[in-house]
Parts: sequence; C-alpha cells; structure tokens
Amino acid sequence: SIERIEESYRRMRKESEQGDLNPELFLLSALFEIREIARIEQVLADLRESHPADQEARVMIALYQKAVRNFKEGGAKP
Repeated sequence: SIERIEESYRRMRKESEQGDLNPELFLLSALFEIREIARIEQVLADLRESHPADQEARVMIALYQKAVRNFKEGGAKP
C-alpha cells in the first residue's frame, strides 16, 4: 500500500546521507509499480526543486518522466 511505501521511504531518507538519492529511487520505483502516477509527478517536481544541479537527479527525473509519458500514451489508466 502507499502508506507502507511512504513509511519505508521516510525511514530510508532518515537513515541516508543527505545527497543519497537511493530513497527517492526506491519511492519512484515503488510508486510506479502500483501506478501512482500523480504522486510520481509530485516526487519528480520535488526532486527538480531540491536537486537542481545534481546530474544524477536529472537523469532519474528524465527517465521517470519518459516512463510516465509512455504509460500515459499507452492508454493505461493509473
């Protein structure tokens, strides 16, 4: 469930170093698996704002934007 995913994310974020993006990668992948597209878009916007100069974050954002676009264009409902 989304609550469990969010709790796991918060725990990972708390235990990770500041620049570590693994918690966000976990969150995005888990949300994509359960098709929470609106929440994914929110996480991507947050990442864009909080890590504007981080190349790793830019790559992650681009990949997930493409995945979301492909999902939407495929006609599937989130």
